[in-house]
Amino acid sequence: MTKRILLIIPPNKIQYLREDRCQSPIGKHGISFGRPPMILAYAAAIFETKGAVCRIVDYPSEGLGWAAFEKDLKDFRPDILFVNTTAETIENDMIACDAAKNTDKNILTISKGGYTFLFDERMLDAFKNLDGVFRGEMDYSLLGLLGDYTATKGLTYRSGGKITRNAQAPFMKDLDRLPFPARHLLKNELYKQPETLRPIATILTGRGCPAVCAFCLTRMTSGGELRNRSPESVLSELEECVEKYKITEFFFFSDTFTWDKEWTIKLCKLIVEKNLKIRWACNSRVNTFDEERAGWMKKAGCYVIAFGTESGDQHVLDMMKKGITLEQSKNAIDICKKYGILSYAYFIIGTPWETKETVEKTIDFAIKLSPDFAEFLKFRLMPGTSFYEEAKKRGWMIEGSIFGEPRLKHPNLTDDDIEKYYKKAVLRFFMRPGYIAKTLIRSKSPKEALNYVLIGFQKINELLLK
Repeated sequence: MTKRILLIIPPNKIQYLREDRCQSPIGKHGISFGRPPMILAYAAAIFETKGAVCRIVDYPSEGLGWAAFEKDLKDFRPDILFVNTTAETIENDMIACDAAKNTDKNILTISKGGYTFLFDERMLDAFKNLDGVFRGEMDYSLLGLLGDYTATKGLTYRSGGKITRNAQAPFMKDLDRLPFPARHLLKNELYKQPETLRPIATILTGRGCPAVCAFCLTRMTSGGELRNRSPESVLSELEECVEKYKITEFFFFSDTFTWDKEWTIKLCKLIVEKNLKIRWACNSRVNTFDEERAGWMKKAGCYVIAFGTESGDQHVLDMMKKGITLEQSKNAIDICKKYGILSYAYFIIGTPWETKETVEKTIDFAIKLSPDFAEFLKFRLMPGTSFYEEAKKRGWMIEGSIFGEPRLKHPNLTDDDIEKYYKKAVLRFFMRPGYIAKTLIRSKSPKEALNYVLIGFQKINELLLK
């Protein structure tokens, strides 16, 4: 029998970025725009390879509430409800499972998302209408749900009142095996590049990161081995987006896009050879970026690169196990300026070894680097990271909610200090007359300039309302 699968981001007044390693409110703390729900798009594409009938609904992005969800349950009549969750929204998200079981007790309710690799058994114990939780990469393990799912790798499930934790699914070595995400099930127009307001697509280019940053979840969610798709596979997906969906703006999603220099340059050369008229953004590490990469990336349509510069103090960087130097950060930003690529620098305020002096150094360093964009983030103590284990060992941890992140009992800074420095960093960086003038001059149209102004007002308004 053909299975019907409803894959959702549940109704919520606040939109969240719902990636395994990054769960953040959109429109807060610098996360200014949403991305397509790729976890759901890949899951649907895999289900469709076996003839399943799928529907994806991103209720917050569409501005739809619980009444719309309940109507979809009755109209679509799913056999499986797949819920993409985050640590902060689990309790709200599980209302969807309650509604599903009230509609039809035989609907199989499955969840995947923030910290489900750690809280799987806890979730099943707390939410009796949730049948199963996927941990880590699921990919083709998903197909186990279409039959007797009790042996599905990576799944923790409830059966007869008993919770069973199956063996972990291995990381997929050959990402070219993945089908292209089911963009035909997405409302692609909902997800827009913030400056141009044109639709933007996320392209998964690889998974895994060999770096060992103490604050990052990547090694748990994607592993320490870099696994890139072939450049030819990425190119084919780009061509599909351009030709079928008329999308020309892209975010290349990878744990570190530029790590493999040969791979990076080959992909760029293919884009140039195909004469694809696209614009794209990516992330990088400052120590995996040089002029040769920059030259080819610019030719291939790269317009902005995000770097984890993190701190303006070398000791703090070393304690974070970031593996970079301040000079490498400066060099990366300078290369971007030389090749006409916009730079986006991330800074973290409030890591465990931070002091008032090191935060001031970070703010000064951000202004000295003068990237085109910056994002200042308050440190989050994420379960599964080595910082989490260190904080637990040293007694620096204040437990959060049953599913939420614990807070850091900072040895040097109060919560008020961190809030004060966060606001100071944002205001000092973005309210510089020279920065405002440069941003407006760089705009390619009055519409783009207006969008920059609106984004700026949004950031300032968020600070004033706190």
